[in-house]
Amino acid sequence: MRYQQAARTLAGRSDLAPVKIGFLADITVQPWLPYLAVELAREGFAGSWHVGPFNAVHQTLIAPSADEAEALANCDALFLSLQLETVCQPLCERYLRLTQEQVEQHADAAISELMGAIQSFRQRSAAPILLTNFPRPAHPMLGVLEAMRPDGQDAAITRLNWLLADAARQIPDVYIVDLERACSMVGYANARNAQMWQLARAPLSSELMPLLARHTATLLRAARGVSKKCLVLDLDNTLWGGVIGEDGLAGIKLGQSGAGLAFQEFHKAILSLYDRGVILAVASKNNPEDAEAAIDTHPDMLIRREHIAALRINWEPKPQNLAAIAQELNIGVDALVFFDDNPAERAQMRAALPQVLTIEAPADPSQYVDALMRCGAFDKLTFTREDRQRGAMYQAQAQRKELQAQAVSMDEYLQRLHVQAAITAVDEVSFPRALELIHKTNQFNLTTRRHPETALRGMLESPDYALLILRAADKFGDNGLTALCIAHHHARDRVRIDTFLMSCRVLGRGLETALLAEAAAWADARGAAQLEGLFIPTPKNAPAAEFYPRHGFTLHETQADNTQLWRLALSESNLAAPDHIHPMQEPQP
Repeated sequence: MRYQQAARTLAGRSDLAPVKIGFLADITVQPWLPYLAVELAREGFAGSWHVGPFNAVHQTLIAPSADEAEALANCDALFLSLQLETVCQPLCERYLRLTQEQVEQHADAAISELMGAIQSFRQRSAAPILLTNFPRPAHPMLGVLEAMRPDGQDAAITRLNWLLADAARQIPDVYIVDLERACSMVGYANARNAQMWQLARAPLSSELMPLLARHTATLLRAARGVSKKCLVLDLDNTLWGGVIGEDGLAGIKLGQSGAGLAFQEFHKAILSLYDRGVILAVASKNNPEDAEAAIDTHPDMLIRREHIAALRINWEPKPQNLAAIAQELNIGVDALVFFDDNPAERAQMRAALPQVLTIEAPADPSQYVDALMRCGAFDKLTFTREDRQRGAMYQAQAQRKELQAQAVSMDEYLQRLHVQAAITAVDEVSFPRALELIHKTNQFNLTTRRHPETALRGMLESPDYALLILRAADKFGDNGLTALCIAHHHARDRVRIDTFLMSCRVLGRGLETALLAEAAAWADARGAAQLEGLFIPTPKNAPAAEFYPRHGFTLHETQADNTQLWRLALSESNLAAPDHIHPMQEPQP
């Protein structure tokens, strides 16, 4: 009842972004919707729904009625839920009578039929599709033998789920809702309400519905390209037990057994996020010498100085320190997640910086891992080379700052930095990173257009678009793919820049000029006389406001919504990459 009551209080919330979800399912989804409404609100969305005809998923995807087609066209996302017995009945009933060849044939045919129906829908709509996979049954068909048979039903369902995930990857903006994992987390026997299935075709149990709603809301938020970037950690009673200033290096609890094990396991979870590309920072009220000695020398400390991109160890208010961390890392305060064992510090952070996600840390340190990983704040739908290397990139950034401090001028700094660049057309390898840049870059982003995967692939396939991506490097290392330009030959003599963005990590090195010059060269090769650029002001992209006038563009018009249209006559332009930028010396793996 708590979820139903909470869902009713959400009506009319103006601070939530509206999102309408269409449902096509072979189960009754209505009992689940209050749970989803609450979890969507946690992610900043006000959910509304259209529930399509019951148990008519394939038919509605392929040939909906006129009314149904119109209703689905007005949805921001489509949720598809199909049970295994609907998609591939032979894998459910009398499975043991099938040969292995028949099992594979049935599975392949089921996935092919389902994906064909989804492709039909995709031709009419670019809306993201959330598709549940298939949980294993509560009662193994072979009993205790099931786990030991590669030809058992569990193995067949696992293969079916892999086929489903692989097929989904081939269609833009189709994502898997991991119902199998959700069922395993609550227990297969607890996931299904047999009585409600028989009475109302509503099999989702009260134990399963909150977890499935949480997972779905996180997935929908990630599909919109919204995720946190940096985890800011306290030290005392957070990364170790005790107070370093009072207990000393030998007295804190941190190790491979006893009370210190919970903290070391927390370190491992944090480092798994680091390996995914999450930036780590520390904000602690402590004497710097004591705290830094623990970070650098404690034998059981897994999180070391090289993992931490920003350190704030002082006695200043923590909201002030988090604002300073965001400024140092060139990210928004709303990209931060704060983990602190102290309830007073958490309350102060929520009051002073509500845009920071402050995790409610449990009183028991053994629950820290679950609280951190369950929040899903860092979940996203890409995992790129840049993510793998982000920690090393931030370490190199510190070396660049040191070099810049030593240089007597910006010109000397740039020459000594030995900036390198490679500008290429977006391809299948760089496509995930291009999509990530579009959805995550805020400050130096001239239009902040969040193109979905479907639209971006359409541009990639069109001869009238150029999608140019820039890789940057220097003497301290590879910065990765850091800038993107989308140019559109939209009129006979004009090419318009639809999207121009760059990571703030590489701003100020002339790379933005190099990328713009490449776009101008493409426009000139297409026979265009003018290169147009749009600037759409947002609360965050002020650093990009002077980009076009600084490169010789003139303001043509300012539209009613403050969108600025700038133009450059290519015959009068001398756009070129700055002399200090060198070609990338060798192909990057």
